[in-house]
Parts: sequence; C-alpha cells; structure tokens
Amino acid sequence: MDVISPKPSEVRTLPTDVERPNEEVRRVWKAYRSDKPIRVPFSGGIGLRQHQAWFGYSLREFFLNPEEMWRRSLELQRFNRSVATGDHELGLPDQWGPVAVYWMNAAEAEWLGCAIRIDDSESIWVQDGPLRKHKERLYDLEIPPVFSTELGRRTVEYLDYFREKAKTEEFEGRPVAPPTYAGFRTQGPFELACHLRGATEACIDLCEDPQYFHDLMDFCTRAIITRIRAVYGDLLDGELPLGDFAYADDSIALVSPTSFQEHVWPYHKRIIDAVAAPEKQHFIHLCGTVQHHLPFLAETGLISYVGTSYPVDIARARKDAGSNLWLDTAVHADAVLRGTPRSIEAAVAGKLTREAKGNGRLVFMGGNYVAPGTSLANFVALYEAVRRHGAY
Repeated sequence: MDVISPKPSEVRTLPTDVERPNEEVRRVWKAYRSDKPIRVPFSGGIGLRQHQAWFGYSLREFFLNPEEMWRRSLELQRFNRSVATGDHELGLPDQWGPVAVYWMNAAEAEWLGCAIRIDDSESIWVQDGPLRKHKERLYDLEIPPVFSTELGRRTVEYLDYFREKAKTEEFEGRPVAPPTYAGFRTQGPFELACHLRGATEACIDLCEDPQYFHDLMDFCTRAIITRIRAVYGDLLDGELPLGDFAYADDSIALVSPTSFQEHVWPYHKRIIDAVAAPEKQHFIHLCGTVQHHLPFLAETGLISYVGTSYPVDIARARKDAGSNLWLDTAVHADAVLRGTPRSIEAAVAGKLTREAKGNGRLVFMGGNYVAPGTSLANFVALYEAVRRHGAY
C-alpha cells in the first residue's frame, strides 16, 4: 500500500487529535522497557541533517550563531511533533525539550588539535590531526584546558545564552527546558586516536609500534576522562559517577576481536571505571561492521546496550552474544532514499525477522540512519513498515 504524506514545507501546524497515537507510543515503549514487547519501537524521528536538507538553511549559520541554533533546534522539535515519523509523541507539549549545544561529534578532536571544517550543507568535518605526519609530537602534547578552543568557548557561551533564553522566552506559547550538551559522553579513545594520528597510521602503529600506540591511547584516555568531568560534572552541574554512561568508538570496526580485547578495550574499561557508576551497565554506539565484537561486549558485564546499524546481522548477534544484550538495527540508507513504499517494506521485513526480534530488546533506528534528501513519504513508509513487521 502506498503511503501518502505532505511535502515537509506543507507541514505548518501541530496536530490536535493525538490521544490515540500518543497512547500507542507510550504502550510500545513501556512494553519494550518491561521486557514484554508488543512490537519493535521505532526510534529517532527526523534528525538535524534531514531537517536542514528539507528546509534549506545554512548549517554553518546553525553552528556559528547561537540564536540560529536555538531557533532551528526548536523548529526541529516542532516538526517531529507534527508528523508521525517514529515512536515519539505528537502535538503541543507542556514543555519543549532542552535545546542542546551540538557539534556533530567533532568537539573532542577539535579540542586536541584537529582542524575542522563547517560548510553550509554538510556535517562538520574533522580534518587531519597533529600527529598524522609527525607522530613524535605526541610527547610534546599536553591536555589543554577543556574550554580553551573555539568550540569549547562556544560551548560555554551557548549554554549561558540558552539558559537565559529558557528563563525568559517561550516557543509557541510553551516554556523550553533548561539546555544541555548533545552527543555521547565520548566518541571513544580509539576513535580519538584515529583522528589525531590518522586511522591507517593508528592501525599500523598497533602492529608495528605498540609502545607508541599505547602511549597515544593513554593520552586520549586521560584527555577523555578530564573532559567528561569538566563537561558533565562542572559545566552541567551533573553528579559523578554517571549512572547513564553512553559512549561510542566507531573505529573499533577496523580491528580484530583479539586486537580490540587486548589493546583497546582496557582503555574503554579505564574510562568506565573512572566516570561511570560501577553497579550499572552502559550503552555503546558502534557504526559500521562490528559483528565480530558483539560476543565479547556481551561478556564484559559492563555493556547492556549496543547501538548498531544496518550491516549487523541481528539474528546472528542473538546466537553469538546471547539474548540479554539490547540492540538496535536499521536498513541501508539508500533503500529509503531511492526506494518505493513496496521496496522499503521488503527491506524492513528482511530485517525484522522472527529470529532478529527474538523475545524483545530490539529497537529500529530511523532518523540517524536516513540520508539527507529522503522524501517525507518514504520516511513515513519506513515507519509504517516497522509498525507492521515489528509486531510480536
């Protein structure tokens, strides 16, 4: 069945008849969290890049102008409350969610000396790091003050700006929650090492110059711990250790299970031990082909949820890692960008098999895995397909 939806520019008002869809969303999430799922939840909604591509504003202006970040962030919330593109509530809220200072995963690398590029219509790009051509400079590096670089200074400035806005202004007649800082607590020690040194170079160092590799990983780990304490403790007045520690390390897709377990995981554990509540289990997000790491992550006792993406075979992960791990999945972005409702339906059906769904603990990811420029009709078709094929 074809799914009809308006053009994004035609979505101008918030719906008012939302009681039934909102109740469904609440039931789906409650059942999922209670380990009594009724269907696979669809998480995400429309993300910033998708919203920007549809409405044509400048991402450079978004990142470099706090008023633009404030306004566009709230417009994005409003859009997600206007159209059912995932399992989120529709309609006017009692209070809008916090506006978050957001640097698209570039802040750690920029802080330690990587150049960044901000364009009008592209994500922030992290460019060459200071160690790529001069590895020996590692031994001259010191951990700088956390808010001393451009993005660090802007973080403090924007948070202050958003706090004052939230105290004095409303958006469409509703208050806005106090601001926060967006993103994972860290992008991961190996990811950061790859930014500073270069991914190829870091992998070669692991094999050919292990002492240097571990010196680099030690530097990145100490820096990450320092930054987490400064941002999530001091700046946001948070309590440490963190009970909800969510982090990433996408670059571990590049290494074997043995290399990860022996040479990278100890630095993950060091960070978790330093800043996360010891009695809790935590979340790691991993883009790419990380199938080979799932059994070990399940065995650590420290990770309860692995955020994966379309390359991971969830049914195989259930066999290899056991049924206790919480996972998410997605279809290839091109299947939604160029597909039809019927082909999108087939792609979702191929993902949400009985074996993949198991007894629960699976989320289907939406906005973060859909390419900018995907039509709203295809996005809605994706959600509707998940609602049908995700049922238990």
